[in-house]
Amino acid sequence: MTDCCKRRIAWLLLGWVLFAGQAAAQAAKPLPAFIGVPFVAGAPVVYQPPIEFPTDAARFRAGGSVTVAVLVGADGAPERFRVIASDPPLLFDRYIVAAMPDFRFATASRDGKTARYETHITFNFSPLRPTTP
Repeated sequence: MTDCCKRRIAWLLLGWVLFAGQAAAQAAKPLPAFIGVPFVAGAPVVYQPPIEFPTDAARFRAGGSVTVAVLVGADGAPERFRVIASDPPLLFDRYIVAAMPDFRFATASRDGKTARYETHITFNFSPLRPTTP
């Protein structure tokens, strides 16, 4: 192998390592789903309604996870929400979306007033145990 080929391979590998490192750094910090509201990591869930486990998933003993971005109102109720990640895709999404309006979160305050905020919750589905955030 010539020196020119070795240099090209080295540059390609360096670029790949830098790209992978940058992607890992971005994955560590959640991207906001709602503009103009503060992000609160790990906001406490005050009330979680029962979430149905899909019969198809139970039949095949399939598990998975769904991550939801939630815009929590000043009263602790979800104002808006959206699924931002799911594995396997779409299998559990509709069950979370159906239950999300009934959730209640801890309220947050800013400058002495209750305020809206964004939080992300990951739900893990397992055929062997109940669904929990």
